[in-house]
Amino acid sequence: MPAALKAGIDLVARAQENFKYPESGPSGLLENEKAYVILASGGTKVGSGIDFSDSYLVHVLRFVGVTDVTVLAADQRMNAPESGGYRSRSAQLGRMTHSPALYNTMVGDSHMI
Repeated sequence: MPAALKAGIDLVARAQENFKYPESGPSGLLENEKAYVILASGGTKVGSGIDFSDSYLVHVLRFVGVTDVTVLAADQRMNAPESGGYRSRSAQLGRMTHSPALYNTMVGDSHMI
């Protein structure tokens, strides 16, 4: 999970603003809200045993009271037939990054970094 996303979660999960701790346990304050979690993945299937992002994000949303959560997955894109698979994509990327003509097209005469 990217650090920027984790930082955003830390900003949302604030006691007394989005959840509270009564004697019965934590209670979310964001009731009647709907959330869409959109996940993209190169090789990991969303919801599989090695994917932790969707369950973590759904848990955080439910913790703050959002119970209507829909997960939209664009997973295993590196394995998709139209991508040509990992080896093919790596070869294409290698050709692109080592092509002076492509580099000059993308960068031009600019020397800015």
